[in-house]
Amino acid sequence: MTAVTGLLPGTELTSRRAVTAEDVATVARITGDEGMHHVSGLAGRQVAQGLLTVAFAPLLRTEAGFRLESARVTFLAPVFVGDTVACTVTVGRVDGPTVGFTLRIRNQDDVEVAEGEGTGTLAAGGAVAGAGPRLLSADVLDDPYPTYRELRETRPAYWSDELHGWVVTGYDDVYGALRDHGRFSSDRIDRLLGSRVPPEALAVIAPFVALASRWMWMVDPPDHTRVRQVFNHGFTPRAVRRLRPLIEETVDDLLDAVADRGSMDLIADFAYPLPATVLADVYGIPRTDAPLLKQWSDAIKVFIGGTPDLAAMAGPAADSMREMMAYFTAVITDRRHSPHDDLVSTLVHADEDGPLDQDSLCANLVLLLAASYATTQDMIGNGMLALLRQRGEWHRLQAEPALLPGAIDEVLRYDGPVQLTHRVATEDVVLRGARIARGDLVYLVRAAANRDPARFPDPDRVDVGRQDTGHVAFGAGIHYCIGAALARVEGVATLRALLRRMPGIELDPAAPAAYRADSLQFRGLRTLPVVFPAAS
Repeated sequence: MTAVTGLLPGTELTSRRAVTAEDVATVARITGDEGMHHVSGLAGRQVAQGLLTVAFAPLLRTEAGFRLESARVTFLAPVFVGDTVACTVTVGRVDGPTVGFTLRIRNQDDVEVAEGEGTGTLAAGGAVAGAGPRLLSADVLDDPYPTYRELRETRPAYWSDELHGWVVTGYDDVYGALRDHGRFSSDRIDRLLGSRVPPEALAVIAPFVALASRWMWMVDPPDHTRVRQVFNHGFTPRAVRRLRPLIEETVDDLLDAVADRGSMDLIADFAYPLPATVLADVYGIPRTDAPLLKQWSDAIKVFIGGTPDLAAMAGPAADSMREMMAYFTAVITDRRHSPHDDLVSTLVHADEDGPLDQDSLCANLVLLLAASYATTQDMIGNGMLALLRQRGEWHRLQAEPALLPGAIDEVLRYDGPVQLTHRVATEDVVLRGARIARGDLVYLVRAAANRDPARFPDPDRVDVGRQDTGHVAFGAGIHYCIGAALARVEGVATLRALLRRMPGIELDPAAPAAYRADSLQFRGLRTLPVVFPAAS
């Protein structure tokens, strides 16, 4: 028998999460009551393998796969929706691939609500789940691609204790799951935050979660379909074409402001104010409000994007959501009575299938603004850094401007602003030998998929002439980015203007570029100093 690597008797593994209505219903179906029951045999295995036990137990999430042989669970007190429970699994014995364990579940009042024990077998040579890289470490956040490569080659689907979920990195697996909304649900906000936010912060973020659960990227059909149909009115091909003159004018205005200086921070002087100005005009709000809206958006983005310190960001994110909701409630009220030629007016009156309620409309305006600020800024920053580091491709674009549209797709593939997407498994799924249980959180790492050599030859090099544009930087399936066409227009306008007006632009050798490294989901530069010949 081969011993289980790194797993010793007495090892304790603990994880925490909020109890959902689905959890309680699952136990009620199995036990026949609200949870105060003694179950064993088949029912014990179901409970232990179900949402109230094994979903909390990192022990039972292994790369090699864990087969639960027997289990007994006794519920000592009721478990209610909204409880925050901590499950501690203690390894009792390890005999080759056989693992014996006990478990205890306690609620937020430190009351023990369940106890149990069980045994199972681990595939030979298996390692403890979560023994992989720490994805929230500063080194990985600064440059995740070597880690993505390692995971894709050695552990294409593995359970991360740090993230309380599965991490999936191969192109075919990520693309397939993004399109399979039947088995991989977007209704994930409770699981995403409940598993990592400490109990003392749950009350703080409860209003945030209630509103974020209405975001179109956090819901499944039919709710997603209803919201998406309304918001599609603002992003028709005609609507995007109408914005091209505004975008090109804004690009030139921003470059005019720095042309005589011979240097700039491409983030602060260009990549940030471009989407801020364009979105203010698109939304029909004063340009002077853009910095405040950006501040609110950043707090929400960092919190939802997987910051290493969720507890510290809970308050700022909740405050920002509240302020943005109040801001857009006032804008919506005004547009209902006095329509303008802007996105908010279009959406308020796009109600042929029945209007969205005020909270849903407002929450999705917040989402759209926050997402658009960050992703456009980061697309420009990440893309220009890649092209200036691989300067031959910049010269290639100068010689062949027809490659510009494809170049935007290529830099999005190479170093996209959105690194991953989360889903929740709606049924048991076996992926690359790993058993993903119903209710498990799954991290679909789009940036890792976009560097999969099985799909993209020589993936760690920018190739502006690459013919395969099947990247997943904008997602795939029903949740494909609603603003993708607008982002491409902004990207092409930026590259065309820089190539025309500042062809000699290069990285400032005295001031290196720096990534923010504050979020697992969103990747972008804090600063990108560049120099160029000053305009005469």
